[in-house]
Amino acid sequence: MIQKTTFLLTCMLIAFSKCVLCYGQIQKDTIPINKCDQITVLISDIGEEDLYKYVGQKLIEAGYTVGSANKDFGSITTTENISYKRRFNYFLNVNIIKSTVRINGMYKMVPGLNGLAPENGIQKITSTTAPFLADYKSLFQKMDDFAKLLGGKITYEIRTK
Repeated sequence: MIQKTTFLLTCMLIAFSKCVLCYGQIQKDTIPINKCDQITVLISDIGEEDLYKYVGQKLIEAGYTVGSANKDFGSITTTENISYKRRFNYFLNVNIIKSTVRINGMYKMVPGLNGLAPENGIQKITSTTAPFLADYKSLFQKMDDFAKLLGGKITYEIRTK
């Protein structure tokens, strides 16, 4: 009886912890959870001013073009890029605060053959586990690849609305 109760409590705890991760703010795993929309990289071995330059150089190395940059606010935004199947235009927003680099992105669908753009406008890039959304998944993968290029401790987050 005690084993069954312990097992049930363990199952409930696991279910609750997953629920908290879904509605919480941070998962501290190396694998992003579904709907993750921000990647944080902690880089403690570079000073704040040098980190800003380092991140800008890494963006250029990764093939991005800097669209706007504000050193006072520690922000860099790339120009629009196109996804590998050419269905989405996307850009990255990078914020540098002390030794923390936060990466998130936005996308919009490319107008169809009729020239009309979908009505949903600009959306947040989020991770997904859906197997049939390869082009959409590539957007988050681009964010993740850039985060890994920076080197440092990576945390995947769901920002609250």
